[in-house]
Amino acid sequence: MGLILIVTAILTGRLIRMFQSTGKLLRGITLGVVVGAAATLLTEKAMDNNRQLRRSARRAAHAVTGLMDDMGHAVSAKM
Repeated sequence: MGLILIVTAILTGRLIRMFQSTGKLLRGITLGVVVGAAATLLTEKAMDNNRQLRRSARRAAHAVTGLMDDMGHAVSAKM
């Protein structure tokens, strides 16, 4: 009987620690989503009012896309 209680206590402790870790992970994910949504709202407001910012952001996006395409072609050419 004593062995069953010890094993149950050990398994319960492990289960509690697992749920605590999962809770921290979910809190981190939620915080990331909230910060991302706030950043998106702020940038949308800034881009609505500033034509030059929209233009430079579009150019930067095209440059990054072009760079990624070039990297993809370089990797696929080596294989």
